[in-house]
Amino acid sequence: RRDRLGLWQYKNAGIRDNPATTNTRMELTAAVRALTELLKFGRSIRIRLCSDCENLITGLNCYLTQWALQGWRNLRGQPLRNADLWKQLLGLKRRVNIEAVWVKAHASDLKNQAADELAGRARHGLRLCGNSAF
Repeated sequence: RRDRLGLWQYKNAGIRDNPATTNTRMELTAAVRALTELLKFGRSIRIRLCSDCENLITGLNCYLTQWALQGWRNLRGQPLRNADLWKQLLGLKRRVNIEAVWVKAHASDLKNQAADELAGRARHGLRLCGNSAF
């Protein structure tokens, strides 16, 4: 349906910008960039964000508001890792209807496999063919 947009992964997220980055940081960055791009279609869209990153999905679905209320600190009172990206995701979540869905990594999900292929190509500096948003 036209009112639903399935977003599987947007992994052309500057992987080579910082070689010391973490997988979680790249997953969060990919989500921020993808959602920012999708906002160009309008505010009334519904987005289904699927990822094999449990931290991203659980954070979006369960903890994001709680972290904001706690001053971006974890349960031990320590500063939350990647708080800059989580803050951006909270802002985006307030602007669009996001359904965050976890998919099993390296399973038979063709769109997740395609996203992993794009991520690998970007990591190795290979040219990405077309738009990497599905």
